Amino acid sequence: MNHTIKMKLVAAGLLICLPFLGTIHVSGAGTDYPIAAGSLHVTKVLKSNLNTELNTTFRFAAVPVTEDAPVSVITPITVSKPVNQTDASGTGAISFAEFPHAGVYDYTLSETADCTGLGKGFMRYDTAAYLMKVLVVNTDTGLAVREIHVANTGTGNKVSEENIIFTNYFSRAGGEGIANGHGLTLTNNVTGDYGDKTKKFNYQLRFNVPGNGMMPDGTDYDPLRIAASGPNGESITPDNSGVFSFSLADGEKITFDNLTAGVQFIVKAMPEPGYSISMEYMFEGNQKNTPSAGTNTMMMASGCFITTGENNGTFTSAAEAVEVTGVSLDSAPFIFMTLLAVTVIVISFRIRREKQSG
Repeated sequence: MNHTIKMKLVAAGLLICLPFLGTIHVSGAGTDYPIAAGSLHVTKVLKSNLNTELNTTFRFAAVPVTEDAPVSVITPITVSKPVNQTDASGTGAISFAEFPHAGVYDYTLSETADCTGLGKGFMRYDTAAYLMKVLVVNTDTGLAVREIHVANTGTGNKVSEENIIFTNYFSRAGGEGIANGHGLTLTNNVTGDYGDKTKKFNYQLRFNVPGNGMMPDGTDYDPLRIAASGPNGESITPDNSGVFSFSLADGEKITFDNLTAGVQFIVKAMPEPGYSISMEYMFEGNQKNTPSAGTNTMMMASGCFITTGENNGTFTSAAEAVEVTGVSLDSAPFIFMTLLAVTVIVISFRIRREKQSG
């Protein structure tokens, strides 16, 4: 047999064997995780902020790559996230129709961006995909799935059944339920008979983004994207640590927009001589907290949540009462001089009278 014929036979043999190469190993890095058919499932992880409630159903696709691979179905997963948690999860089983023959069947697993029960808000879907290889063998009782191997197509890493995970992030806008409203409005009121209505009071505010750090549109949290507008419509930007500094006189307000429901904020009122400062924070019509501070001391409010409804905070800068207790000691020198002058006049008058009578 000449060399050319030998090479053709080798090539033909490789083509015949090629579909079965790697039946024990799925391409990718790391250790193999052979999965039994009965335990195969995907996991859905839903992340959001506190004070955001959600009950929704997620769907997935198992698309055959091998030409004669049977249909594969992933059970939809319904996830319920209560307001007092940041994460929730669920699982969905993967099943197969009847396999036509022994062999290796490839599928691509992914999430479909069409969850139901979402309502208002933004869902950031997971774009991850997994390559699934199903090893089907002949047995005495017929065809059977020997094992399944899965790898993440993005990282190339092989995964176990517990790590076929799709993670979604959900966010809602603060104040979204209020027509022509704002995510947060803070107003200053100056009270007291001697309160200076023109005086500017100084404040600092920082948003705390727990857990997942999203903006309302699902992008990563960025304090520079928060729209803060001062009393005269001026734009107020945060410093490098995300702190907004602003000043308010009586009746003036500052508004914040592009906030995500569920985030918290901490606000400080700087001390002012002769004033005590308090705050009342209301969300969705319910009083949240009422921190206060004594005269000439800093007031701090923390743990205030942004909700999807109305979010208003009111500072009260109360001036101390001015007590009039009589003539102050500062007037004593003038009084002394006046009395001295009167005394001199009286003595001089008496001396003159005595001289005239003598």
